[in-house]
Amino acid sequence: MRHILRFLRGRRDRAAPAAAPAQPWRSERVVTEFDDYIAQLESDIAAARTTILMEVFIFGDDEPGTSVIPALAAAAARGVQVRLLVDGVGSLTWIRHRAAAASTTGIELRIFHPVPWLSTGPLEPGKWWHVLAGLRRLNRRNHRKVVVIDGAVAWVGSMNIERRHSRTCCGEDAWRDAVARIEGETVGLLEEAFTAAWRRSWRVRGRRLYPAFTWRRLHVHAPPGGPVRLNHGFRLRRRYWRELLARIAAARGRVWLANAYFVPRGDLIRALGKAAAAGADVRVLTPGRSDLWFMPLVAAVFADRLARLGVHLHQYQPCMLHAKVAIIDDWVTVGSTNLNSRSLNHDLEADVVLAEPTSRASLEDHFTEGLSK
Repeated sequence: MRHILRFLRGRRDRAAPAAAPAQPWRSERVVTEFDDYIAQLESDIAAARTTILMEVFIFGDDEPGTSVIPALAAAAARGVQVRLLVDGVGSLTWIRHRAAAASTTGIELRIFHPVPWLSTGPLEPGKWWHVLAGLRRLNRRNHRKVVVIDGAVAWVGSMNIERRHSRTCCGEDAWRDAVARIEGETVGLLEEAFTAAWRRSWRVRGRRLYPAFTWRRLHVHAPPGGPVRLNHGFRLRRRYWRELLARIAAARGRVWLANAYFVPRGDLIRALGKAAAAGADVRVLTPGRSDLWFMPLVAAVFADRLARLGVHLHQYQPCMLHAKVAIIDDWVTVGSTNLNSRSLNHDLEADVVLAEPTSRASLEDHFTEGLSK
């Protein structure tokens, strides 16, 4: 067994990053203000003609949620197929108070791995089985924040639909974040990923939950090195993690990582150290103030070891840094993936690779501005 593990580690360490397409999207736009994101998202929803697929970890029982639901309901009323998928733990408060009403507006609503004994109203017969199913899947969450419209436009990033991201609601304490609006044929991969998660999720009808019954899982075939990075299944998780490590280790100019929940494994630390030893400017930006009080302390645990390797760890102090951005030489991603075990092993995530100079410049400016705070 030790020989097999040694062989697999060798394959992992020799993995070379696949080249991404030079221009993966017809158009790209980076948005770093939540209120701008909601305004532009609602504009896209109003213009939708056929489908709106929205999946979000936290759908808040607050002002942004109150704004988005009527926009989705209006689209459904004019004949657009509207599907809303929320996480059973992240959106628990909204599920308790708003899901029943939302399911009567024409919106097709499902909950990813709900907690049946904490969610909406009475359950169907076989409640004990539902409880056991909820326990078995409790640790597997849908952490993605993705909206796909008409199979052609998508929003991907780390912004939930909740007030903590909003300057209008929270002023200077609003979370620091990033999201990208993209157009192109490869948006279809995000549709496939949504459909795979949708089929495994529970339906909401009024105040009842109905479990999903699928005879087989829908596999998402995301090509390596492509502009969409998914972790829907064990092979995709390992492939994209190894690719990220290879890109970091091979970097010669810079490795800039902004990440909300930075708990690096040993292989990530080694890759960062290898890039720094080769002369790359390696910087990691984490929150100095977090919604999880212990996260700044966790990041500090790694500070000395990273510093000895030539990696600069910075903590953003003004507010919660929630973005998940990677800038490795000229390769740039934005999405929902944290650099920790949860994202690597448990949660569903989605990131996209951006190639336009304006997108890259926007995220570079966002990152360097964060270093100065």
